[in-house]
Amino acid sequence: MNRDHLESIVTVLAMFAAGLSKPVNYHAIEMTEDGFHFYQYEGRCDSTRWDEIRDVRFMRSYDDLSNNIETEWLIDTADGRHIAVLVEFMHRRRFGRALARHVPGFLAAPARAGVASWKTGVWQCYAPAGGQQ
Repeated sequence: MNRDHLESIVTVLAMFAAGLSKPVNYHAIEMTEDGFHFYQYEGRCDSTRWDEIRDVRFMRSYDDLSNNIETEWLIDTADGRHIAVLVEFMHRRRFGRALARHVPGFLAAPARAGVASWKTGVWQCYAPAGGQQ
């Protein structure tokens, strides 16, 4: 293998590694004072108002296909929708703060525990006022 060939391989590997460090869904979620818009992979957009949220769970699971730990917020709404929101690492803290600010009954402590954990599991992050959902 000559030097030019080796340099080409190194260049390709460097470009590949740089691409891996970028988030997959950088613009997949927009948060407003009224709610959030989550853009699915298929181009579909789920919009949810903060006051529609009736349950929040944080989940870490192992994805066999990608051989990675996946994290997502599982949100149930008043109209019966179940939304799995994949939030990239750079938006995770901001999304958690928005939930804490806008969703009465949101529990920040289990959310922080789930985000900080290296284990798989589901953390219940919502306790409805008056015990009803």
